[in-house]
Amino acid sequence: MLTPKNEKFCQNIITGMSGTDAYRNAYNCQNTKDNVIYVRACELLKKPEVAIRIDELRQAVAQKSQITALDLIEQLEEARQSAMEAGQSSAAVSAIMGKAKLLGLGAENINIKPPKIELVKFVE
Repeated sequence: MLTPKNEKFCQNIITGMSGTDAYRNAYNCQNTKDNVIYVRACELLKKPEVAIRIDELRQAVAQKSQITALDLIEQLEEARQSAMEAGQSSAAVSAIMGKAKLLGLGAENINIKPPKIELVKFVE
């Protein structure tokens, strides 16, 4: 069972706060050293009931937004088309790269091997 302070900590995490900032905001710790706050935040994040609650909150946020990778790809395609129509090739390339990244095709995921070149000796 979560305490009201535990719940506030979880809510803070979902808003994007770091563990230490979430802990500071949820608990009265003005006179507490930073390293102690860090340790307490880590301990709190390791508690199963806290981890479960954070996961529940994240799922609720995801369901509310209902943004999928397909939605993002469609938006990037619209941006690419608009950029091409406006003659803004760099913006179009950015949209293409955004789509590639969403699909796991970013440069960091591609392993390009140089082709094998065989030397051929010409005889005259």
